[in-house]
Amino acid sequence: LRPPCARSPPFARKERALAYLEEHKVLTVSNYLKINPKVTARTASRDLAAMVQKGKLKARGQKKGRHYLLSDKEDVR
Repeated sequence: LRPPCARSPPFARKERALAYLEEHKVLTVSNYLKINPKVTARTASRDLAAMVQKGKLKARGQKKGRHYLLSDKEDVR
């Protein structure tokens, strides 16, 4: 068995991202790292990519200029 880790579970990180987007409208990997300080940039990118794939977010821009918006779908959670 693995020991419990200090990092937050993925669903908690993603919920914080959605709450951030509801208030600020735009999210970057840098913002994601600020609201989830115990994750790496790679994990942040993976989490955001998974949310795009599930239709919760829309990605705009390329590479370092990439930012994320809430999807137009009704029930994103």
